[in-house]
Amino acid sequence: AQNIEGCGSLTSEQANSWIKTGSSFELGPSSSLSLAEKVLFVVPEQAPACTILYRLTVKDSKDEWVDGGTVFVTIK
Repeated sequence: AQNIEGCGSLTSEQANSWIKTGSSFELGPSSSLSLAEKVLFVVPEQAPACTILYRLTVKDSKDEWVDGGTVFVTIK
């Protein structure tokens, strides 16, 4: 989590633990995704009501990192 301002005692480590990692899928030959975005968050019920800014990076099969964009998660 890049910004957790206004989220009370929530730490970046706690907010980062809400991101489900390790998900992947294979594309068929000559297939590609354009502007594909899917991020799964598992947010506990006791999470504070606030907006969290995440800056994402994505690792491909060659261990190359790419910018995954910015995601705003608002918990109500």
